[in-house]
Amino acid sequence: DDNKLHAYGHSRIWAQILRELGWREGSLLDAAYRAEILSLVRYHAAPLHGEDRLEDYVAGHSGVVNCQRVAILAEADMRGRVCPAAEMEQALFKIEMFRLTAQELGCFETPYPWHNDHSRWLFFQRGMRDRHYDAFDDRKFTVHMTVGLPASGKSTWAQSTKLPIVNRDLIREEFNLEPGKRKDEGRTTQHFTEQLRVHLREQTPVVVDGTHLLATLRGNVIEICANYGARVVVHYFDVARRTVVARNHERPAAVPTDILDRMGRKLEPPTLMEAHDVELHGS
Repeated sequence: DDNKLHAYGHSRIWAQILRELGWREGSLLDAAYRAEILSLVRYHAAPLHGEDRLEDYVAGHSGVVNCQRVAILAEADMRGRVCPAAEMEQALFKIEMFRLTAQELGCFETPYPWHNDHSRWLFFQRGMRDRHYDAFDDRKFTVHMTVGLPASGKSTWAQSTKLPIVNRDLIREEFNLEPGKRKDEGRTTQHFTEQLRVHLREQTPVVVDGTHLLATLRGNVIEICANYGARVVVHYFDVARRTVVARNHERPAAVPTDILDRMGRKLEPPTLMEAHDVELHGS
């Protein structure tokens, strides 16, 4: 409509492509560096937006990307474009406002200093509004949620905690339920929810072990746990494809490689927008 070429959603798409390439081909960078690079790609256009509620916007993004580095990247991206001088000037002004706001809020090089991690979690649940809200941290126990592909080390880690484990695969084995079968999946979810609520009602630490590939599905479980007074820590197992495939082939009931690849493309890495904390386990 405005005679311009647009690529809506390209940041998210390219971050996903880059994550999949790194997962498939392997990387010399450790998991933390890979995560930082992906966040810069995913949010490289952030400094060009959010002017309506700039302070909350900047504070929120500081939780998922380094504001100093993303401002440098956004400026380099703009200066490499061919566009009218007025458009360039407006974009560079927005980037500078993003940069100055981050410096004023104390989140230029590090995340915004929320009062506690529960205040930060509520901030994101409310659509990045009211960063000043000092939530009373009444979290009484911790729920640990694993995220990652089959054979990435999730269940081994879960067992090492010596905590109770709620796991859909274990439920299927216990009740002889078939994965992918609609009726059985419904029963699996029912048993999963019942087992989880037992621990939540007793306010005992527990590990919710599973792939949990999508943020929306994780969010449903995290919200239930938080409503019971839990602090939720997500453990993300970012393991290279070759390692996952090799481990998977050693299993008695191996997941077909094409399904592993499909799951790898589908996986959405967790961020601090979702939980009280995110811990990275990688190779």
